[in-house]
Amino acid sequence: MPRLILVASSLLLSSLAAQTARVVPPGAADVEGNRTFTYPFGRADAGVQILIDAPWVSANGGVITQVAFRPDSPATSTTYAGYTKNYTFTFWTTPVTAATMTTSALGNAGGATPTVGYSGLVTLPTAAPFATPPAPFGVIVPLTTPYVFVPSLGNLLMQVDTADQNSVPGSWNVDSVFLRNSGGIEMQVAQVTPACTSGGQGLRLAPVRTTGTLGGTLDLTLTPTPANAVFAAAFVWLGATNRGPGMPIDLGVLGMSGCVLGTEPIATQAVVPSGGAFPTTQWPVPLQPQLTDLPLYHQALGLASPPSLTGAITTETFVTRIHPGVGYPVRAQTTFYVASQAAWFLASPVGGLVPVIEFGGAL
Repeated sequence: MPRLILVASSLLLSSLAAQTARVVPPGAADVEGNRTFTYPFGRADAGVQILIDAPWVSANGGVITQVAFRPDSPATSTTYAGYTKNYTFTFWTTPVTAATMTTSALGNAGGATPTVGYSGLVTLPTAAPFATPPAPFGVIVPLTTPYVFVPSLGNLLMQVDTADQNSVPGSWNVDSVFLRNSGGIEMQVAQVTPACTSGGQGLRLAPVRTTGTLGGTLDLTLTPTPANAVFAAAFVWLGATNRGPGMPIDLGVLGMSGCVLGTEPIATQAVVPSGGAFPTTQWPVPLQPQLTDLPLYHQALGLASPPSLTGAITTETFVTRIHPGVGYPVRAQTTFYVASQAAWFLASPVGGLVPVIEFGGAL
């Protein structure tokens, strides 16, 4: 298992290095975030400041020519109506770090000179629930003034705001990532596919959010639903992606109506219930810093009693990202402007919260 995670990490890092664009946070390109953020879109008057430490943007520097966001798209997501509205994108290279970001918009700039990368109409497309999250980066803003980022001079601060008072049709939530660094561990967890049932019986797969840290274990629990549901055994597996050919794969052809395979099994554990309860499956996580933010997918199949595919079900598919542990440095943070109070607020005082952003260009 440790070798599996190391190999997956190497492939991920090689892929990122070859890109001319950069997705922040690392590892979020094909992974739905574990939070949703309601700023700055879907509001008549709003703004955000997003501060990202230089290593997450580019180790060697480069030029940003485009910025893109994507809608939040969990399995229960509602449709966000599209609209067009004026927004301004302003950039600074600031000595302030994400960990020291405050609610002072001027202070976060650290005395740096602003560059307006774009000011004008932005089109937000209508966004419906996406079959295999995450949704595409649908809000695409080509900069009229490309921004040259030099990491030796500081960190990237981007402000997106609007003074356009035209009303909007409703909320337009942005996919976001939160990683707790104080007050205990909270591993990033997001659902990819729903569970299915047979004869009213199912299984719930739940990642233990206080696990999944470097040097520890990723713990997954299985709970019958309802509590008196009977299963002969279950198979729990890890996968490296939910983007394999044909994913999610409909298992109806096997007689498992409404069930899907959400990730390909590359490591599997078989578990047998005792007294109706399943033991927790544990997956070792090597103490290797390069594994931080590595996405791991997991799902399970429950076999009815007596064992057969008739009455078998699959759980929901989840994706988690390896957590570095308590006290890790906050690498990205967000503040947001509430027009009704004419004030800025910190998105999270106990960790880093940042919308998933794709920076186009050469980074």
